[in-house]
Amino acid sequence: MPGVDWYYDACKTCNKKVKTVYVVSDPVDASDKVEPKQIIRCPNDACNKRSVSTIPRFKIPLRLQDNTGVASLTVFDREARKMLKKCARELLDSFLEDGLSMIPPELTHLVGKKYAFKIDITDYNITNNYNTFTIKKFTDDYSIISKLESKFEVGQVIYLLHVICFIPTSFFVY
Repeated sequence: MPGVDWYYDACKTCNKKVKTVYVVSDPVDASDKVEPKQIIRCPNDACNKRSVSTIPRFKIPLRLQDNTGVASLTVFDREARKMLKKCARELLDSFLEDGLSMIPPELTHLVGKKYAFKIDITDYNITNNYNTFTIKKFTDDYSIISKLESKFEVGQVIYLLHVICFIPTSFFVY
């Protein structure tokens, strides 16, 4: 579905993002009518040797903001399912039935919630100055968040972002 950035179609075998391609083959009968055929292609060539099946997987972009700054994070399938208590297929099915907005209500309900995140900073992030990070784990446990907040002054939270996690006072999905 174009313009929907909170999920992707993944190969059921390897979980990589698949592409839909259209191929044109020679007509089977004597007519000169040529019809394009839709094929799902996986970046993993081993998967393409058989029929590629797909499944929706979460890839939710988040923009976190508090009084110290802004951070861009991505929540992938495993952590998103824990956070939303639904799989991407369930959310997509209800979203398609609703058809009223580009963002399902389950995602907009995250606005204003407080979480602590453990993020992954890779060599790619550092080398390319790429400031979107992957969430490895999260918690909304008040006692953990309070303990983290008490250990760091406001100015140190941004430093904490580069080491282990970010504690927002609010965040929104974009």
